[in-house]
Amino acid sequence: MKAGDLIRVQYRDFGLGTLTEPLHGIIYETPDMGPQCVWKMWCIERGQTHIISPSKDKIEVINEANIGD
Repeated sequence: MKAGDLIRVQYRDFGLGTLTEPLHGIIYETPDMGPQCVWKMWCIERGQTHIISPSKDKIEVINEANIGD
């Protein structure tokens, strides 16, 4: 995953052990952008920033960005 990718994410509901409904967003920050950076996306459905965790959340890249190509 990289900045600009369109993704679908489902968060793990730790209380129930299930996944949330899918949400869609654009990745705009990644950990390799600097020491204070984490995985962040702009959520299309909710119109807000979400922090995502590739090790915990179910994430699918729908469309890869072609930034810099």
